[in-house]
Amino acid sequence: MVGLSLRELPEETLHPGDTSEYHSWMFVGGDPRGQCIARVLRISQNEDPEYPIRVDTGEMLSERQVMRRISDASGVLFKVCKWRKLRTYIMKDGEVNLPTMSSRFNSALRQAVADGWAAASKLQHAPVLRIRALRGPNHLQLLLTALLNAFQLRKTRKVKF
Repeated sequence: MVGLSLRELPEETLHPGDTSEYHSWMFVGGDPRGQCIARVLRISQNEDPEYPIRVDTGEMLSERQVMRRISDASGVLFKVCKWRKLRTYIMKDGEVNLPTMSSRFNSALRQAVADGWAAASKLQHAPVLRIRALRGPNHLQLLLTALLNAFQLRKTRKVKF
């Protein structure tokens, strides 16, 4: 089967903020774990021609990477998009200020810990732990123990938060 030449492909433009789908090279072909959906954070063809785009997953996408666009920067879904190599797109240089997946995970984790501490401090019978005393290698274990105790008390004594 003969592939398409570049002249036969319809023109598609890739902008910062577009959402695209690709298969990560960290997984074997056909492995569903390798299918990734990411937002394009920055396009800079002059800075690094081999890796012209940065995505919110943090992966380095080569110009030989096969991908397809899912939606534009405003969230409008495309009806049909073909899988094609990154170098076949017309790329518009630019950058959008969006959080990466790792920074979103970090803020969600911080919020979960803060919510856990708030829930534990509202219980009347929960042991009081001071954050200043949580220094050293066992502070995470103490935090998790306090959270588990708080949730256990909530279940057994039906304490309302």
